Amino acid sequence: MILGLFVRHYKCYSKLNFLSFTTNFVLNKFKLIIGNNGTGKSSILEALNVYFNKGTFILTTGEKWQEAFVAPIFLFEKSIIDKIWSHCFGNIKKKEVEEITQKISNHLWQLQPPKNSRPQELFTNLKNTFKGSHQDDFFLVIDGIDFEGNTSYGPLDQLFQLLKEVHSERILKQYSNALRASFGYVYIPVETSINDYLRLEGEGIQQLMDTDVKKTIDSIFQEQVEKEGKQTSLIEYLNSTLINFVSEIEANIQKIEADYSFRPDHAVKQKVTPKDLRGEVINEFFKNRKLKRGLTKIENLSSGQRKKALVDIIYSLIQTNNDRPDRELIIAIDEPEASLHVNNCFEQFEKLMKISGFGIQTLVTSHWYGAIPILENGTLIHCTEVEGDAPKLNSFDSSNIYDNHGLDKIDDIAFKSLYDLASSLLASIRYGNKHWLIVEGHSDKKYLETYFDPLKVKILNIGGIDNIIDLVDFLSIPLNKKKEKKESNNKIVFLSDNDREYKLSLANTNTVLHFQRYIAKEEKVELVDYSEKKYGSVLGIEDVMDSRRMWKALVSLASKEKGLLEAINPFEIEGDFSISQFSGDYSFLKCKLTGKPKVGAIKKLSETLKPLKTRLAIEYKNVGGTETIAWIEGLKKLLA
Repeated sequence: MILGLFVRHYKCYSKLNFLSFTTNFVLNKFKLIIGNNGTGKSSILEALNVYFNKGTFILTTGEKWQEAFVAPIFLFEKSIIDKIWSHCFGNIKKKEVEEITQKISNHLWQLQPPKNSRPQELFTNLKNTFKGSHQDDFFLVIDGIDFEGNTSYGPLDQLFQLLKEVHSERILKQYSNALRASFGYVYIPVETSINDYLRLEGEGIQQLMDTDVKKTIDSIFQEQVEKEGKQTSLIEYLNSTLINFVSEIEANIQKIEADYSFRPDHAVKQKVTPKDLRGEVINEFFKNRKLKRGLTKIENLSSGQRKKALVDIIYSLIQTNNDRPDRELIIAIDEPEASLHVNNCFEQFEKLMKISGFGIQTLVTSHWYGAIPILENGTLIHCTEVEGDAPKLNSFDSSNIYDNHGLDKIDDIAFKSLYDLASSLLASIRYGNKHWLIVEGHSDKKYLETYFDPLKVKILNIGGIDNIIDLVDFLSIPLNKKKEKKESNNKIVFLSDNDREYKLSLANTNTVLHFQRYIAKEEKVELVDYSEKKYGSVLGIEDVMDSRRMWKALVSLASKEKGLLEAINPFEIEGDFSISQFSGDYSFLKCKLTGKPKVGAIKKLSETLKPLKTRLAIEYKNVGGTETIAWIEGLKKLLA
């Protein structure tokens, strides 16, 4: 994956900059880049396109082209050596590929920044957070190009000079080309002709295609046939025929002047490969096969519909087969919400997040702040314009976006995000075909997904009770209007636990919007309106599930986690209790110990489970079951 980017004199990024794509200690695949117009969001994706796909290098006005470069920093598993070597041509050997990669990686892991370089200091601080956990199993590598397209390591050019003392410049160029070819960068700018991508003939879509289709086409060219009494493959016969043809032309032209020749350079391919012909075959086959929606061609749909179709086809191709042994895929989309009705924004971003869930690094720029509350397992990158200087980037991990005090200082980002999300929800309630269940945290969502049909109910977590209350307040005014109640096709339920009391501006629920709490007294759980003055034990979602299914989930997770196995060893299930309350007099867990050892065992189990909350919720869903839970049935009735 791309960890970050050194860039100098590209568009608004004048001077030397290091742009981080992650936060300290957290690696994830989804990157949401937000900010006002003119803050350099699109320039980040374009700079990467310059490196990967030889896009146009747009020099910063007034700067020297001799100093300009784009140089990504990669962090990848050591198994990538085979992938890089498979893209090498000429006489470079696999051992040499490994040696170059190891030398670059060792240099970067040990790098100390010069005292006068803030960008290099930022990079060093970032890589040091991963050094202890990743150095043994991962390569840390820099590569890049300058304004003229030559290999450049940017601020680490000294490293490139050290490599040239051992390896020829020709070999280093081959290595750089092979490294770049090991990644497929599919870039979709906001102004791209969507139809060109959906015709399935561009290189970008070919990179998304099923590996089996590619292999089948390649195998046809490698099939053995008999030619002139000998067995040979079609591709070899084609190459030998072309070589003989060129030799004849060369011999004839050398009769005029002996120095003429068609001799290829050493650093390039000498023969045509099945991969070369495969691209031409796919292009020709799909040339007249344009994607349609019903009987309507994509180019005749609205701009928003075409944008939606683009994301749909990318998601579909990746979902069908994510096996791409020849290269690592990176998806970069500029403003996927452009021209899209607000009702469709949520699903558009949800698909993009699912794409990253297939292990594909996904970079998305956006003006739709409603994506922030729904961001899961990703990084939020906020770009800010700085007068007289390059834009400033701030990165936040999705797991604690609203707990991060740094985010509160950035414009009115919290207000914008909840406002955009509220607008999308209102449109969905009126025009969509699903009800909504809004919960506090990720584990709440995972537990409840066990009991609801995803085709009928969409469950969303938005990061805590404060955000739920803000969103309820946003929605309560329009949803209390008679016209909105009448025209709304769907319902929305907000759900909180019983941990604290809050005062709201929303006095009463209505036929469309419900705000509920679950409370537990003894072993009975009931739903009440949030404003109702009823209180029970302080419990989380994991305490009000089915006890037998929760025990199965604990045992299953413990088989994969040694620490949890030790922690649950002193416990067994208490058969008399129906809910999965973990502590107190009504706990479904019966401890075999007594006295101080019992207290210690309970404490150990609680501490062990804290970092495993989401995994336990996923395990709970996966172990299966046919039970019904009374209070969840009550939720279903509200959404009926």
